[in-house]
Amino acid sequence: SGTIGAGVVAKSAPDGYTLMVAPAGTHTINPSLMKLPYDTIRDFTAITIIARGPLVLVAHPSLNVGTLPALITLAKSRPGQIVAASGGNATAGHLALEMLMLMSGARFLHVPYKGNAPGLVDTLAGHTQIMIDTPSTSIPQIRAGKLRGLGLTSAQRNPLTPDLLPICEALPELKPFDVSTWFGVFLPAAAPKPVLDAYNAEIKTWLDDAKTKERFAQMAGFPAYGTPTQFKDFVDSQIALWKSVIDKEGLKMDVN
Repeated sequence: SGTIGAGVVAKSAPDGYTLMVAPAGTHTINPSLMKLPYDTIRDFTAITIIARGPLVLVAHPSLNVGTLPALITLAKSRPGQIVAASGGNATAGHLALEMLMLMSGARFLHVPYKGNAPGLVDTLAGHTQIMIDTPSTSIPQIRAGKLRGLGLTSAQRNPLTPDLLPICEALPELKPFDVSTWFGVFLPAAAPKPVLDAYNAEIKTWLDDAKTKERFAQMAGFPAYGTPTQFKDFVDSQIALWKSVIDKEGLKMDVN
């Protein structure tokens, strides 16, 4: 879950030559689930977020549900019987599933896989019935009719899937459900401010480039930018959000 790379960066010299491009889970989920060899807040300097994107809730056609309300109704009538795959414990898909259960009151049987790919393979085969997956792998299966798309985890719609509603639109009582995958860039703590500002400015130029925006759109994501202060505040808020979900659901890692 990114902890090995993060540990290397945390112990690196703050000279600007070592950076980390971190997914959301590494900096905002792992601290509440793992005994880390570093402090997520103290040992890093936030530069900027660079990308955000939704996940997609999909269902195997054999489940015979075509909408999110239908899935939630069915799950409540069969608590713990509908099997939900994920790419592994503490991944974004797993935590989005936990938030869905927490907010809707429905209960699914979570089965973590060693990566999204094997989880999706079993969902396509009908061995598991639902999954919250990445758009790049699930959207082609929806278009091919092999899976049914039930909702986006983000609060915003996505141009690649104009007919797929955000979960909080499909079920307004679930507002403010809003889970996005994201990537951000960090330096080791105590990085000089001129180095921090230079990286932030260069990354903003790259994110503003039309080719960058086009490439991100192909992956169902959106370029995102923030000042170091804005990004740090966002990371802090995400840590608090996921700690709340993890504590309320009583989640534990199998191995620490």
